Amino acid sequence: MEYKRRIKEQENFEQDTAGEDSEMEERLRAQLEEDRLREERLKEEEEFKRKLKEEEKRIRLQQQRELEVMEKQDRLSKKMQEDKRKELLLKEKEEEEKRLLEEQLLLQKLKEEEEQRLAEERRLQEEEEERQRLLEEEQLRIQKLEEERLRLIQERIEQEKLRKKKAEEEAELEKQRRADMEKKRIAALKARQLEEANRIERARLAKKLKKRESVTKRAEERLALIDDLFDESPKTTPVKNDSALNIDLSSLPRSTPINLTKSFEASRNENRIAAVSKSVPESQWVNPNDEPQCMNCDKSFGMFTGSKQCRHCGKVFCSSCCYKKTKFGVENSQQLVCNNCFNLVQSEEARM
Repeated sequence: MEYKRRIKEQENFEQDTAGEDSEMEERLRAQLEEDRLREERLKEEEEFKRKLKEEEKRIRLQQQRELEVMEKQDRLSKKMQEDKRKELLLKEKEEEEKRLLEEQLLLQKLKEEEEQRLAEERRLQEEEEERQRLLEEEQLRIQKLEEERLRLIQERIEQEKLRKKKAEEEAELEKQRRADMEKKRIAALKARQLEEANRIERARLAKKLKKRESVTKRAEERLALIDDLFDESPKTTPVKNDSALNIDLSSLPRSTPINLTKSFEASRNENRIAAVSKSVPESQWVNPNDEPQCMNCDKSFGMFTGSKQCRHCGKVFCSSCCYKKTKFGVENSQQLVCNNCFNLVQSEEARM
């Protein structure tokens, strides 16, 4: 619009100044050109400003949209935060309710435990009272049993005394009976051994007599043979060395009466019987359970040290003091004896 106005003014001016020269026109043209250029620049500036405004508007719109988007995002984030907060609150509320429920359950459980504890205490108290009552009854019963036991012990002691007295009497009678039986057995053994010795002696003498008869018979046969030889030989033939025909009859056994002399074996048996009579009877032997140690070397008996009992003296020894065996007794068999009794029996046999 400014440009049109200027054109119009220029035309008016041209009309008014038609008589100006070309320089003026040139200046005017130059001026017009400048104005045109200025106008174009102004237009360009206006266009630029317009575009700038449009850009600013667009930027403002974009910023506004961005602001709206940001506000929406803020609202969404706030809403999400609110939702989260609500969820947290709900969760906390649920946890609180759960905790309250657990506390209630715990309180209920504690209450039940307290009731159980009180019931257990009452039960224990009742049991303690019952135990005290039973204990008192047990003490009374024990006291009665102790009195009864003492009475029974007294009776048992009296019975034991009577039993011991009776046992001692029976042992004395048994000892006497065994001694009598031992004497009878020894006497019978002596009689048997004497009879056996006499039988052996009779057999030996019968054998000797038979031998003597056979020798006498052979001598008679030789004498008869000599007589026959003398009868058959010429009477003029001198007999040389008559002593060669002589028979030594002194070598013939003489008659010995039976049962006049005991044999050596019989006397040996009698001495053995005498040695048996000196041994201790079995009823008077020492009880091995009553002796804790050897009666010779005082060695204590234990797991590795056993006890041995002498069959001659009846005493208890260790295996070092009682390990030898010798023949003695009625049966004349090998029996275990201590060292002292072994030497005694050997010395008795040596004297036999």
